[in-house]
Amino acid sequence: MQKNKSNYPGKTRTGLLAPFYDFVQNKKEMEEDATIGNDKFFHCKANYEAAKRGKWGEFVAKTLSTAREFPYGVMKDGIQASSDDWEANRRGWQGAKSGKNLLESCSRKPRDYYK
Repeated sequence: MQKNKSNYPGKTRTGLLAPFYDFVQNKKEMEEDATIGNDKFFHCKANYEAAKRGKWGEFVAKTLSTAREFPYGVMKDGIQASSDDWEANRRGWQGAKSGKNLLESCSRKPRDYYK
């Protein structure tokens, strides 16, 4: 059997929908958890899981996060909240790239994400 060597994102081991699904699933989990301040953990977790899927996962994660935070997040929640969300997103990407596990990358303590 010949392997597909295409660089097209739809032909990667996960495709483009898998990281999008990570975001949808984490939003659902966050809403079910309903703990005050938990959103930073789920921002980090969604970005971590998507970025672990490879370069296209990281691309989708950064694209979705950017679209959410700027300008929508700034207008809805304010600059500080959007900045804190962005910090959580960044931790997820960096943790996935560095090979750390989820809990090493994404703290369950909301205060850890505030600048």
